[in-house]
Amino acid sequence: MVMVLILEDDIVLSMEWSAALRAASFDVRAAVDVGEAEVRISDQVFDLVVVDSSIRKDGGLSSEGGITLISALRMPELRSYPAWAAEVPILAVSGAMKGYGFDPLTTALSISANRQMRKPFSPSKLVDTCRQMLATAPEGRRPG
Repeated sequence: MVMVLILEDDIVLSMEWSAALRAASFDVRAAVDVGEAEVRISDQVFDLVVVDSSIRKDGGLSSEGGITLISALRMPELRSYPAWAAEVPILAVSGAMKGYGFDPLTTALSISANRQMRKPFSPSKLVDTCRQMLATAPEGRRPG
């Protein structure tokens, strides 16, 4: 079974995405912040990671958000992540709009996220995008 990690601070949205992916036969683990995602990464091998590029915590943006996780996944030696993390397909998502010369999705792509989606989008669009990403993943990153 394909294992997906979702980093999303909106719990309702995370539950919707998780339910849609499970209905499509994905196994899903969710995290609300980078610390929780790191625990899951240390315990499990994931075939795909969905990352909200901007994570809110305590009423503001967290300095340890999705951009931090993407960077750490692409350089696993920085945080002692498992080797698979460097190659796992990453889908960056964000509801944040471009502003003041900064677009979190453009930044996510520049640090090696594989694809991006701007929220809002339907759960079925997420499932379709995840399937497409897995179908085109390099041979070593294809599940099964």
